[in-house]
Amino acid sequence: MDQRAASDQVVKTEILNRIALRPCLLSRMTLGFAAGALTVLTFPPLSILLLVPVAYSALFVGLRDLSFGRAFLVGWAFGLGQFGFGISWIAESFYVEAERFGAMAIPAVAGLSAGLAIFPAIAAALFAEIARRGAMGSLLACLLFATSWTVAEWLRGHVLTGFPWNLAGYALVDYAAPRQPAAWVGSYGLSFLTVFVAALPGAAVMASGRQRLTVSLMALAGIATMWAVGTLRLQSDAQQPPGVDLRIVQGNIPQEEKWAPENREATFARYLELSTQPGDFDVLLWPETASPGFLDEDTEARDRIAAALPDGRVLLTGVPDRVPSEDGTRYCNTV
Repeated sequence: MDQRAASDQVVKTEILNRIALRPCLLSRMTLGFAAGALTVLTFPPLSILLLVPVAYSALFVGLRDLSFGRAFLVGWAFGLGQFGFGISWIAESFYVEAERFGAMAIPAVAGLSAGLAIFPAIAAALFAEIARRGAMGSLLACLLFATSWTVAEWLRGHVLTGFPWNLAGYALVDYAAPRQPAAWVGSYGLSFLTVFVAALPGAAVMASGRQRLTVSLMALAGIATMWAVGTLRLQSDAQQPPGVDLRIVQGNIPQEEKWAPENREATFARYLELSTQPGDFDVLLWPETASPGFLDEDTEARDRIAAALPDGRVLLTGVPDRVPSEDGTRYCNTV
């Protein structure tokens, strides 16, 4: 009887522990979702740099002492917040013909966000599992966190042709000095540096005593170093490689107006007008489907573009195309 009573007590204790952990997991997932949503405000056009350490430090702290599965869920919640708001623009394409496709907008964004959120979940679970297996200092933990995040971003940028949207390093796009390391380490390397420095305040919060001061100083030193190195590079007298002068044209025409047959000529004329403004350039860039039609089949439109371009200049743009096949007409995007 004593053994059975002891066994029942162990089982009851385990059940009570699991029940107690559920609110903790829910609160951490909520924190993760909010932190992921904050990352959207760190990207252009807002580029609120102060929110970068807030978002990633919150995730760093929220993963403390979690198992692989629970860390995966917290990371997935972070990704759901990040992509749920960060790719919400996709919904607009469904509202071009709202009567036919409008009902699919929210499910499409939600489904894609849930799928993309798997990559932050992988980063969180990988970090939590390795960190849980052995004691490590604040610096090493931040390095592991940044490495896990960068690996997951690289996978997101390559798996199934990739979707490298809103990489962590993009938060520095509007800041000339700190974005300069991208010249040496690329966009994924810049993400690593961004997340590493951004996680240090979280590590400082979790530290105690003199270690907290040390980690805080490291965070300030990391920010100062990236800014100083970038500034030196910008002020360098080293000869710059020959560049290409670009002219980027954005007609900013609403989708529902651009694709209306009666507006196509006005849309095309608008882009030609903007493209022929005074100034020199080598390459003219139009956004995808700036020309709302099949440009390969429209000889007149191509002739008008050629007449508008100065000698030796080229246009790069994305246009839809259609190719006959045995299975019917195939539609695709082309450059």
